[in-house]
This record gives sequence, structure tokens and C-alpha cells, in this order.
Amino acid sequence: MTDALAPVGHPTEDGIERLHNAGVKAYWTSRGNGVEPEPGMDVVGGTIIVEVPSQGTSTYTLRPTAAGTTTDTYQTWIAAGGTPPPTTTVMFAWSKRSNLYHDSQCRFVANISPGNLQTGTTPPAGKTLHKDCPQ
Repeated sequence: MTDALAPVGHPTEDGIERLHNAGVKAYWTSRGNGVEPEPGMDVVGGTIIVEVPSQGTSTYTLRPTAAGTTTDTYQTWIAAGGTPPPTTTVMFAWSKRSNLYHDSQCRFVANISPGNLQTGTTPPAGKTLHKDCPQ
């Protein structure tokens, strides 16, 4: 979350509270314009570097670059006893309110509201590929 990119009032108190209630430690790139970070639950660390030693490894590391922050190492989802994610690869994304669809790697997918975002492995019927999508 950066001051330049975070909309006014973000992160919201409700959003951060839900993350904390779920036991999620949040890593912030900088302070937002909403609630203050909670010590022990939130890390304001500048650039956050995610390091995964190699494919198939059981841990990954989050290394904040800000002074005074510490590096944290976590188990991967599977190593922690979770179920592996589905093997279906999302190839297309679209808004349920638009006549266009995108390649899932298109930069414009980030502009779709989460409430309207739909994805799939095949192009949706009745929609046209966005002209600026990577080919």
C-alpha cells in the first residue's frame, strides 16, 4: 500500500480488522491514508521482496527493505497441511458488466472491480477480445 496509490481512507478499518481476525499478518509498503498499522500484526516495510529458493520448496521468505524490519519465513500452503490449489489455469478474465474480455495477463484486468470480475479457461460467449491484450 503506497501513499501515492492508496485511495483516501485505505486501508479501511473493516478490511484490516477482518485480516487480523483471520490471523493474517499484513505487509505494507508504506502507511496508507486509513487506519494505522497494528504492531505485531502489520509490517510497514518499504519494498517487500518475496524469495522462494526453488520450485517445490516448502518455505518462502518475505524480506522488507525498510530499516528496522525483520525477515519472516513461512511454510508454503502444502507444507503447512493445506490442500493444493486447483490445477485449472485461468487464461481469460472479464467484467460481467462489459462486452470485452481479456487475456488474464492483460494489465487492464487489474481495473475490473472484484465484484464484477469473472475468469475462465475459455473465452466467454458473446464478448470480444480487448484490443490491447497481449497476443
